[in-house]
Amino acid sequence: MYRNTKQKMYVLEATKMLYHPTADSIYHYVRNHCPHVSKGTIYRCLTSLVATGQVLHIQMPNGADCYDSHCHNHYHLVCRQCGNVYDIDVPYMNQLNDTVVHGALIQEHTTLFHGVCPHCYQQGKKD
Repeated sequence: MYRNTKQKMYVLEATKMLYHPTADSIYHYVRNHCPHVSKGTIYRCLTSLVATGQVLHIQMPNGADCYDSHCHNHYHLVCRQCGNVYDIDVPYMNQLNDTVVHGALIQEHTTLFHGVCPHCYQQGKKD
């Protein structure tokens, strides 16, 4: 159903080479290899890669959504100072999935933590 194209290969490569890239940063990466690629093609490739489980879509409430090549269940930190998104090593709570809470079935969950990344935190301690 989903075709493997040169553009899709570069989109997947971008998610591995760039750390939690946005669609826009993926577009600029792919343009270096395919100068005539359109943003629509980038979005179609991302949709396909997410649907086939090759890329994780991180929905950001106050900014551009990000993509992650690490598709295992894990949590993220959004730095309030630099705005970057980071994987954080907190055990994923599988027991929350497939449970009924207040009459609703929780099928899966994502969590974004908001705070200060290690780099910004260390910079703040120096100032």
